[in-house]
Amino acid sequence: MLSCGYIAWKLFGAKEELPARELFINTLNQPFVKPIVTILLLLMAVNWLTETLKWQYLIAKIEKVSLRNSLIAVLTGVTVSIFTPNRVGEYFGRAFLLREASPVKAILLTIVGSMSQLLVTVFAGSVALLVFLPVYFPFSGTWNLAMYLGILAGIVTANVAFVLFYFNVPLLGSLSGWVEKKNWDRISSYLKVLNEFSRRELLNVLMMSLLRYGVFGFQFFLVLMLFGIPVTPVQATMAIPVIYLALAAIPTVALSELGVRGSVAIFVLGIITTGTLAGAAMPGGLSLAIVSATTLLWIINLAIPALAGAFFVYKLKFIRQ
Repeated sequence: MLSCGYIAWKLFGAKEELPARELFINTLNQPFVKPIVTILLLLMAVNWLTETLKWQYLIAKIEKVSLRNSLIAVLTGVTVSIFTPNRVGEYFGRAFLLREASPVKAILLTIVGSMSQLLVTVFAGSVALLVFLPVYFPFSGTWNLAMYLGILAGIVTANVAFVLFYFNVPLLGSLSGWVEKKNWDRISSYLKVLNEFSRRELLNVLMMSLLRYGVFGFQFFLVLMLFGIPVTPVQATMAIPVIYLALAAIPTVALSELGVRGSVAIFVLGIITTGTLAGAAMPGGLSLAIVSATTLLWIINLAIPALAGAFFVYKLKFIRQ
């Protein structure tokens, strides 16, 4: 609700007439609109194919799944995630399509994949934030050098801790012995699946997550170009990771994520395009262009895959039963 209110304020607060018709006519009449939309759709396919291969690679620890079935599981997970906070339903949507393996083990493996994606998002966003802050919040007044160094130390510590935790996921599996001594045999059997990861395998998963991040980061830049948002490639390289970092930190349900995406993008891109905090001196037309760009990206990367996955929801075990 707050995000939607912020967007409404940015669009209508200045009481200016929004050039909605002109924006969409100009966008559709651009000579490069068809190539950009084609590239966006191709990148959507690359994005979800990479996620499919990543999940297939992870789930091979407990069950061999064909590429087709892995894609169906991933798309079904997207559909289920639409209705759950922070897309946690994605884990269940994938796990309950397996024929033989334990759904709990599948969920644990899926979490490892999500953790690798989050690690890339946090690391890239943190680096971009460290560049973004001194550029747009100079070291004077509130943003003094001591505060910046404190933020730097906190970010470095958090990232190092996250990296160490990720590459030591197998140590969580070693807890199975302690759990077994407590007579929690079933929990112990679930945790043991984490023992099977080598650091090389975790690195492979991380590289696939990095590829996905690069894909949807480039998609974001393309939609900014498509709607004529005045940011340079250098500015976009700073802004896009910061936006994704903020989105990773804000709890959402996928259905409300559209408003959150729009409000965060308006705030960050507003700072870059106006040189002031996004609440000041930002034309409603520019806000509309940013909201349109994030909406198109949401439709391509989430809504379309969710609609495709809806055709396979009936295959979930608990629905069949």
